[in-house]
Amino acid sequence: IADLRVWCSHLLPEDYKEGDEVRTCCDNAQLKEFISSFEMAGNIFGRCPSCVANLARHICDFTCSPHHAEFHKELFFHYSALHR
Repeated sequence: IADLRVWCSHLLPEDYKEGDEVRTCCDNAQLKEFISSFEMAGNIFGRCPSCVANLARHICDFTCSPHHAEFHKELFFHYSALHR
């Protein structure tokens, strides 16, 4: 949870208290790998704190957010004759 609080704090409930369950779509191993990779990227973007924060939020959401289904909305479907 400490790593989640540092890099993906927006995924914690507003009323989060130490020891509360946190629902994410990543496990500890995935989170540790994400943090390791992100620390390398942070070295590149380190001179731009807002860039680092935006990148972290984006990667956190695509890696760990329990709301993946809300990221996009299909506006229409096209069915090809080849797939009938």
